[in-house]
Amino acid sequence: MLQRLFPKERDFFPIFDRISDCLSDSILELLGAIDGKANNEQSLERVRELEARANRIIRESVAELHSTFVTPFDRSHIFKFFILQGQIVSLSRLLIEKLYYYQVEKLPMESIEIVVQCGKSCTLIRKMVGEIKKIKNPAETLKACVGIYEIIAENNLLAFHASKDLFQDETDIKRLLKIREINSDLISITKKFESVSFLIEEIILEYA
Repeated sequence: MLQRLFPKERDFFPIFDRISDCLSDSILELLGAIDGKANNEQSLERVRELEARANRIIRESVAELHSTFVTPFDRSHIFKFFILQGQIVSLSRLLIEKLYYYQVEKLPMESIEIVVQCGKSCTLIRKMVGEIKKIKNPAETLKACVGIYEIIAENNLLAFHASKDLFQDETDIKRLLKIREINSDLISITKKFESVSFLIEEIILEYA
């Protein structure tokens, strides 16, 4: 009875780690699928499981937010943090679906490099999750944010070069459209990483 009179506090950082694990694993599956080193059917099955796991984590976190009085920072920030990472997992699943059903061979090296850079972004996100616990000393977290912005600029340039070379050299219109669509989805993933970084900077500005 007395417990109801005291604020309930929940440690959300382990949940942050779990959703970040799903994010990292989905990007690894995407990299294996896009560079042709993985069985796309198996990658598709695994990334579907990762998407389902990410969705469960998001549902659980929302339920926790409804029943928790004290949170490490604003509830809307926590909610967005989960949603944005879940969206990246879903976009990764969609891309692997397209790679599997479109049967595109020999993607441009720039497309593969974009996914490699997304993997680096995952590492920086994991670093942010660890550093944000020390929110009163945010220098390292802000450095990671800058790292993500640099990756985004590089990915945009890679996508431009991939499109430029395709329009100059590709004679198969269907293949051109498929690769262009895949590159567009890769940039959508990149922009989600940017949104995560913006969100973390917003948290630091408000709470540090």
